[in-house]
Amino acid sequence: MSIVYMIITIIVMVILQFLIGFLWYSKFLFGKLFISLSPNIDFESIDSKKMNITYAKAFIAALLKAIIIYSLAGGLLILQNVPSFIFILLIAFLVIIESFNDHIWSGKSFKLYILNAFQSFVVILACFLVAFFSYSTFFSYAIFP
Repeated sequence: MSIVYMIITIIVMVILQFLIGFLWYSKFLFGKLFISLSPNIDFESIDSKKMNITYAKAFIAALLKAIIIYSLAGGLLILQNVPSFIFILLIAFLVIIESFNDHIWSGKSFKLYILNAFQSFVVILACFLVAFFSYSTFFSYAIFP
C-alpha cells in the first residue's frame, strides 16, 4: 500500500474523530445533556492555555487511535475469513477500554459514561468504515487498474 495513501487515510480518520466529537457535544445533539451531566466542570472558567494542551493531547490520542484502527481494518480485510462478530467484538472492546476506566476512576455518573461510550462507538465505527473503504478501494485499483 502506498505510504501517501495511508497517511491521507489516517489524516481523514483524525479529522473525522474531531468532527464527530464536535457535533456530538454541540448544542445541536448532546451538548446540553453533557453539560447537565457534568456539574463539577465550570465551563466559564476554562483557561485557553490549558485547552490548547488538551487539544494537543486529544490530537495525539486521535492519531494513535487512527493508526491502530487502520492496522486492524487492514488485517481484517486481508483475513477475509474472519467472522463478522469478531469485528463487532473488537469495536466493543475498544469502546469499553476507552471509556470505562474514565467512569471508574473519575466518579462520573453512569449516564455520562453511556453518553461518552456511544460517542466513542460512533467514532470507532466511522473510522473502521473509512479504513475498510480505503483498503478495499486501494486493493481494487491495485488489482484492476
